[in-house]
Amino acid sequence: MTVEKKFRRKDGSVFIADITPCMYIVEDRPIVHVHIQNITDRKQAEEKMQKLNSALEEEITKVELYAKQIEIKNRELEELSYVAAHNLKAPVTNLNVLIEMIDTHSIQGDKDIELFYKLKNNIEQVYKKVFSLNDVINFKTTLKDKKELLEFKRVFNEVEQSILDQLNATNTTMEVDFSECPEIEYPLLHLNRILHNLLTNSMKFKSPDRLLKIEVKTRKINGSVCLKVKDNGLGFDAEKQGEKVYGLFKRLHPQVEGVGVGLYIVKSIVETHGGKVEVISSPNEGALFTIHLNNGKNV
Repeated sequence: MTVEKKFRRKDGSVFIADITPCMYIVEDRPIVHVHIQNITDRKQAEEKMQKLNSALEEEITKVELYAKQIEIKNRELEELSYVAAHNLKAPVTNLNVLIEMIDTHSIQGDKDIELFYKLKNNIEQVYKKVFSLNDVINFKTTLKDKKELLEFKRVFNEVEQSILDQLNATNTTMEVDFSECPEIEYPLLHLNRILHNLLTNSMKFKSPDRLLKIEVKTRKINGSVCLKVKDNGLGFDAEKQGEKVYGLFKRLHPQVEGVGVGLYIVKSIVETHGGKVEVISSPNEGALFTIHLNNGKNV
């Protein structure tokens, strides 16, 4: 049996030791041997480790509490956004209908006509943004959709058919190559939306000086399945814009009609699956979007 005991030296210092008594029989006589081992360093290390563990547990508890509070706040903000966006739909729709019903011939004076069209334009912008915000909020509820094995070619063909009129109207030519990565495990709605938003984005920002050409390819980069979409459109200063490119309601070319939610949705989808979005672009030199669809897992 080993017991632990504190001892005081002659100089007054204290040390801790394990005491282990052992009894032997030598020539029919019992002999007791006591082994004393100094364990002061070990005990001090154990006490230090215990204090560190206690401090770590306290910090973990604090972090868990903060995380829970943030989760609650985020949920409240999402609910507030949903309620606000949903409740705004009806009055904004009514305003849009009423403004269309006004007979411009009954408005007297050039100044009043100008004010009317400014009001009409602002109402239309609010209308588009409210409905786009509802679209974003509704789409975010799908971010936990289950993955399935998808063929890029099949999903691309579905998207192409859905925007065929736009492609024809803009005389767009496309070069497609999914040979390096023909498949991926991904939610169908998400891959469809990524392709749709990137292709329509290219058409929206086509250059007036040349026919639009879009290249769509898949590549394997560091174990990650990547979707590359390149166009020869208007382009933009990617270094200057940075993350602003993906901002909600961010418009890089104010002269081009749009709301500014397409790239925001693409980035939200991709980051949900552990991926990332990269872009290379310069003014009047088109843009190359590289979509790392996952982090190398579930390929």
